[in-house]
Amino acid sequence: FDGITYAKGAAVLKQLVAWVGENTFYEGARRYFDKHRFGATTLSDLLEALQAASRQELDSWKHAWLETSGPSTLSASWVTDPVGAITEFTLHQSGEACDAVLRPHRVTVSTWRAAGGTLERTHAFDVRIDGESTPIDPQGVLAIPGGAASVDLVVVNDDDLTYAISRLDERSTDVALTYVGTIEIPITRAVVWASLWNAVRDGLLDPRRFIVAVLGAVPAETEPAVRDRLLLFVSEALSAFLPGRHRTEVHDQVLATTARLARETTDQDAWRSYMRACIAEFAARGGEEFESTVAGLASSDNPDIAWRARRALAARGLTNEEAIVAWRDADGSGEAARMSVEALASLPEESARAKAWASVRSDTLSNDYLSATLAGLQSSSWEGNSGIDDALAHMRTYWESHTIGMSLRYVSGVLNLSVDIDRDGSVEASVGALHSWLDANEDAPTQLRRIVVEHLDDFQRRERVQRRWEHDQ
Repeated sequence: FDGITYAKGAAVLKQLVAWVGENTFYEGARRYFDKHRFGATTLSDLLEALQAASRQELDSWKHAWLETSGPSTLSASWVTDPVGAITEFTLHQSGEACDAVLRPHRVTVSTWRAAGGTLERTHAFDVRIDGESTPIDPQGVLAIPGGAASVDLVVVNDDDLTYAISRLDERSTDVALTYVGTIEIPITRAVVWASLWNAVRDGLLDPRRFIVAVLGAVPAETEPAVRDRLLLFVSEALSAFLPGRHRTEVHDQVLATTARLARETTDQDAWRSYMRACIAEFAARGGEEFESTVAGLASSDNPDIAWRARRALAARGLTNEEAIVAWRDADGSGEAARMSVEALASLPEESARAKAWASVRSDTLSNDYLSATLAGLQSSSWEGNSGIDDALAHMRTYWESHTIGMSLRYVSGVLNLSVDIDRDGSVEASVGALHSWLDANEDAPTQLRRIVVEHLDDFQRRERVQRRWEHDQ
């Protein structure tokens, strides 16, 4: 059971409900439970009941959705004629991310108009696609003079009914970046944000534009989970997808904006979110004018914020072991003990790092302390020998001599590497190092190799996207 199983499983079940129809699904479910009460069942039993209720063949649906991997990619295209009528409004499907598999989808394609500084939905089309393309508007609702006036944004998976990458066209992207925060329907906002984020990850959208859009929209975001995720996206966009030459200016903007938003909000949950984002950005890249702010937060009566600030000060070399130990002893909680381990490991001092690496190799650390120590080592502003080369060389031995839980934590911590095409040796230390490890460990355990391959793919994506934006567009 992993993230893919849960995330894709939930999405596929939601799409199955949409494909057969909600009322039909419930009718099929009633038949299924009536027939198999007090018994054990398989997926085939559920699909048999749904087939009977919907009078649809679902074996091909099962193969396309449950026996293939990767998300489908959906997009829309249309033609606007001289009088503003929209024709050839078409939904497209490609299998670029799922081994060319074309799946059956039932989705809502919606159109939105920007009016008075907000977005309002003008039309919603119920669309089925089971191939490369299908008409969105077969009735020609928009094929009238002036129809284009109601189409500033097209959302191809409104209501989030299917498991797919949803692409926005260029016009929709521009409109979304400006107005996405004004969409009143939370699920639609989340779908549009996901489309924008996928565009960043695929090198189709400048991370700087995305970051500006998020910082402008989060104050009005009513869903805390969406707000928090967007702030995490900002951090990742800055550290993973922007080359170093562009990071300083954006870093300053993120620090200043999150600090300002924290001062201005009266919502305690929002305050914590903004402070976490501000502290994390300070820990990653510093900021002299914010040192006093973070130092003050180290005495916050909110333990989570206080320890995040203390850890950030440690990573920047602005506190010491004595202070960290004093904070830990004054707190006395288990979480304080764990956070202090991470803070001590992040101190940018040779002696502190040597002690931390020795503890990693000692086999005396608990699961949580191992993760905390490695996280501290990786987050430090230390610029000397990182010790990662030795840790990579020891990775297979560690994997084969420890429990799966400890091994996963060790590998995850060691492979938490940064990529910056503007920093000498960075690409070689990440992409190059994992290529070399895979070449030298062809007979390594399959699960370990898979994890390394996944990290290599992530590092290559970062390098690819950074090179896309290394020159101002």
